[in-house]
Amino acid sequence: MRLTILSIGLILIIRSLMAAPIELLVEDDGTFNAGTLGEFLQSPGNDSDPNCLDVLSNGSLVYFETQFDCVNGADSVVLFDEDAPGGGVNRFAVIASEAALQTAAGLATTENIGGVDIAVGDNDNVYLLGTNTTPATPEWYIWRIPSTGGNSFSAPEIAANPTALGASAGGDYSLGIDLSTDPDTLIIGIDDSVLANDTTTNGIYTLDASATNGTPTIISGGSGTATLAAVSTASGDVGGTDKGTCSDVVVIPGGNILVCNGTSGAGPTRGNIVEVDRVSGAVSLWLDAGLLGGTPIQASLAYNATSNRVGVFWFVGAVSGAPTTDDRIEEYTAAGVFDKIVASEPDIEAVQPSSPSTDLNIFSNAFATDGTNYYVFLGNNYEGLIRVPQVIPVELSVFSAD
Repeated sequence: MRLTILSIGLILIIRSLMAAPIELLVEDDGTFNAGTLGEFLQSPGNDSDPNCLDVLSNGSLVYFETQFDCVNGADSVVLFDEDAPGGGVNRFAVIASEAALQTAAGLATTENIGGVDIAVGDNDNVYLLGTNTTPATPEWYIWRIPSTGGNSFSAPEIAANPTALGASAGGDYSLGIDLSTDPDTLIIGIDDSVLANDTTTNGIYTLDASATNGTPTIISGGSGTATLAAVSTASGDVGGTDKGTCSDVVVIPGGNILVCNGTSGAGPTRGNIVEVDRVSGAVSLWLDAGLLGGTPIQASLAYNATSNRVGVFWFVGAVSGAPTTDDRIEEYTAAGVFDKIVASEPDIEAVQPSSPSTDLNIFSNAFATDGTNYYVFLGNNYEGLIRVPQVIPVELSVFSAD
């Protein structure tokens, strides 16, 4: 009997180590058909433009839809619940319309909202980093969309406004969140794309997530200040001479922050990831992208709590469109040691055969994890929401001698 129980336990372990196939949850296939993004958007031309992505504690996904001419979800924060009763269009809900975002910010209905990054708090509050794009120089905001439980939310609020975040035509701001603090702490990468500001205002900031019209504080300590000049220096460039950037930020165990030096920069260090010490303000190289296959030049980051690994969605080439097979998701330890390739570009593209695109593309860090699985909202034509399942570790029970 003991052998039988052990055999069953081994079978369960073997099954747990077999990763499930990559899944296409929904796509914009150019139609209004049931089960597609078009069913929800109902837009002329039916071209979704999903930006940003994160996951609620119940598994629902939130993203920013920028398709300007659609009937539902234009310039709005949208929730996707794959298990919603009835399926189809019921899987989608607008949780913060453009009108509601405008009202919270005191903006006119003629002003246009753009989404750049999304973070979900420990209490499922949703934070949107975005802009009022109507002025000649777009103004930056962080909206908080308070959770009222499950998939329900109340009206948006302003956590930070342009007085604190500034105005910039560049889109190189980023948003992360530290769930280990009480209240949560927002991590904000501010980059107005002005090189002269890299030694002063451009850098990595923190903000109490419960703030109203709050003022972020740049990370600083006895060893330095986390300016983008420091990011550039740690990456191997000359701070204040070579442009530092912050294409994405993520918190790792212990509270330190990883920053990808990507997007607007150029040169051999583009794509490097640096670590910011929250206490000392020191910035050090975490990963040299130049040593990796295909030479990635930009990354979106997500911390996977189940595997205790940092998920990295790499873009490869001068732009994300070339070459066509090297973009990929990888995992690294919190110390920056390579662990495995989670999914390659051909792996992901194979689940969306209707897409005419021959390369992966995401808009504004549309890469997230629920603590186990990874999610990618492809910005290809046709757009597709992809789940990349990961192994959930199981513990073998202690068997008795009977």
